[in-house]
Amino acid sequence: SRFGGVTEVKYENTDVNYDYTLTIHEGLDRYTVNNDLNAAVADRLKLQSEAQTRTVNKRIGKYLSDNATKTEALADFTDDKVKALF
Repeated sequence: SRFGGVTEVKYENTDVNYDYTLTIHEGLDRYTVNNDLNAAVADRLKLQSEAQTRTVNKRIGKYLSDNATKTEALADFTDDKVKALF
């Protein structure tokens, strides 16, 4: 072929071992909420998403720290000093 060799790509299903599960159960329904149901759901989803983001950030930070080959210390976190690390 004038474009070089041809590579065949085969796709197959592969199980992935996830170690994090996201479940939310707030027990909200139109009879237990003394406010607008949509507003209550929006409030709870906002709080849940913030909590889940914090949890995932901690897990990722721990993973990165555990697998780092070198540790650097900063006296302060100014933009210039953080950029200098990279």
